[in-house]
Amino acid sequence: MVEWIEQYLSRRLEEHNQELALLEKRLEEYTGLKSEKQVKIEESYYRFAKRLKLIGFEHWKPKTPAPRHPVVFINGEIIDLRKIIIPEATRDWDFSTTNWILDTSIYVSSPSSFKALEELDMLCKYTGTTNLPQGRLVTWWMTNFTTGITFYFRCQTPVGSASVDETYYVFLDQINANVGAGRTTEPRYAERKSSLIGGWDINKWWLNRVTWWSDPNIGLIIRVERMMRDTWQKECEDFIDENDVWKDSTINRVGFYLSASDVDGQYTWIDDTEIWAP
Repeated sequence: MVEWIEQYLSRRLEEHNQELALLEKRLEEYTGLKSEKQVKIEESYYRFAKRLKLIGFEHWKPKTPAPRHPVVFINGEIIDLRKIIIPEATRDWDFSTTNWILDTSIYVSSPSSFKALEELDMLCKYTGTTNLPQGRLVTWWMTNFTTGITFYFRCQTPVGSASVDETYYVFLDQINANVGAGRTTEPRYAERKSSLIGGWDINKWWLNRVTWWSDPNIGLIIRVERMMRDTWQKECEDFIDENDVWKDSTINRVGFYLSASDVDGQYTWIDDTEIWAP
């Protein structure tokens, strides 16, 4: 198990570097960029993506052991995997309910995944992840009924609570095959866009990521992507909030909302969650 985690994280970091190379080539050739605005956003995204580092990996296991070979070298950079692995799923997140389990029968990677038994909000409190005004949240997810999943970021709730009264969010809507993004406070910001890829089938694992970053000339840019055929593809055109709220806050947490009802046999699972920051 330990060696698997080492290999997985090393591969993910290598893939990130490969993706940066493709982004650079796309900008050089203006591939798929049809307007000046698109070019500016992609240039902004590339500058931001170059700064991203994997700072947290949640394996959704009771306790993830420390890697046997904690230091890896990628593109000449020393990476300490001990600082990336979130060690205990039960202690490193705040939950709005205790009605969840680590499911040893359904998962992306053994021995377990996180399974919600009733609807819940959850916010990460692992060291180094509680103030991410810019970043990226990546996770595998699955449902056995038509619902969706919500990603939270820039949540203003202090550690010790899973309240999401003040937060940005992205919602992947399985019912309508669209993507929503917004902010929960006034002046409210909310948009919905149809997925360019299509819906998310139930009883199937999906890998999605949400990236958010500030550009002084544009505002807060929110990008939603799905892994399809080993390539990250945009779910829709980027969301933009010109107000860019909470960018200077000292609390900016990340997390999820999962829908479930144990009474009705309806559940949501997540597994192998990644947190990135510049």
